[in-house]
Amino acid sequence: NLNYYTEGIYGNLLNFNTQDLSQKNIIKIMNWGEQLYNNSFNNLLPVDLNNKKINIDYIVHKGQEDKFEWIVKNLNIRKKSRVLELGFGKLDLMKYIRDNTGAKVIGCNLSIEHVKEAKKNGFEAYQINHKHLKKYIDKLGQFDIIITNGTLEYLKNTDDKDNIYDDFIKNINKLLNKGGKWYTTTIHYNKNVCLN
Repeated sequence: NLNYYTEGIYGNLLNFNTQDLSQKNIIKIMNWGEQLYNNSFNNLLPVDLNNKKINIDYIVHKGQEDKFEWIVKNLNIRKKSRVLELGFGKLDLMKYIRDNTGAKVIGCNLSIEHVKEAKKNGFEAYQINHKHLKKYIDKLGQFDIIITNGTLEYLKNTDDKDNIYDDFIKNINKLLNKGGKWYTTTIHYNKNVCLN
């Protein structure tokens, strides 16, 4: 699972309802999770609530695919869409969008290795640090969709400025066509929370 640093959509893949927030269901899932964790020390294969073996590779792949399908559907990405993914990582979302919609997908990433891999796979890609996005607005142009999928926490990690997100959002707005959409997921940051 750790090959992917984002959450997939796992509803209907395991035999419990992840959207059922009742206390009974939460306790059932928590107990199953604890049992799964404890079994992992003995290298026992993971099982679902019905003691059926779980194919981890299938679950991870299908969970990611279902998430990508949800993103494409809810952002209404079409063949004529121009899409920018900031922090694209392993190219899996970019490939999914291109292969399933025919949309023009461009990527920006801090890692030069990821940029090279994107270019090798036929994508237009740039090595750009999120905090320097303003310098590249004219070069990149405008987009119908901008995606930051699990990357914004790195922006704060590389800059101590309090207004780093304000500046970033202003740049996103400049990159969006009128009526364009920005889709983002991130770890929540709260400087008032301290974990010991």
